Amino acid sequence: MSNGWRTRRDGPVQIQVPEEWADLDEGTGPLVMAEPERLDGGFRANVVVLHRASEQPVHEAGALAVAEVFALPAPSHVLSNDVWDLPDGPGRMLDFLWWQGDVCVSVMRWTIATGRRVVEVTASVGVLDRTGYEELLVAIAARLAVEDDR
Repeated sequence: MSNGWRTRRDGPVQIQVPEEWADLDEGTGPLVMAEPERLDGGFRANVVVLHRASEQPVHEAGALAVAEVFALPAPSHVLSNDVWDLPDGPGRMLDFLWWQGDVCVSVMRWTIATGRRVVEVTASVGVLDRTGYEELLVAIAARLAVEDDR
């Protein structure tokens, strides 16, 4: 795209990511994108987009997302679970920390429910890098679009 963004699509779901971000998925399953390899070999900021056909309301999908955090095999801490609205449906934004190896990872997970589909956008970044990436990761999530799949 001319403004430095490119579009990824999986069925009725599309999202825009920075042009230089790498596609890590194999074209099957969720969309997985990450920033380019870091010179310091550190944790790469990344975004994963999942969706499923579901009539589940957003409060149930959001509660399931919180339960998934508590079921993680490593220590985790939920920071917030707030309202997030997009034109495609009501949503929730879950903010949590968890350990992946020796890295504390900051995760923002946005969940929307359209009445026919639940979509999750999960952005992860090393906690020490969060302030430098938060604006970009929020901008990526805001570029989510879900087609009417009726």
